[in-house]
Amino acid sequence: MPWEKKEDKKAPTYSTVSALAMYKVMTKAEEMFAEDGSVENIQFRRMWLKTFSKQIGCIHWSEAEQTVFVGFD
Repeated sequence: MPWEKKEDKKAPTYSTVSALAMYKVMTKAEEMFAEDGSVENIQFRRMWLKTFSKQIGCIHWSEAEQTVFVGFD
């Protein structure tokens, strides 16, 4: 994410206005929900991150095309 620090101090610094990240949801147990309705045994792993120099105005996921569409302001 933009606020994460990079280990390489020689890396260029740039301004990020918005970002789009994809996370994979992984469950460790067959039952994701506890008896009281709370969620348990779920882990998130970031798959990719794309930053933009423009503000995102809308996001649309097309199930038919398996594509995410991003519209900017």
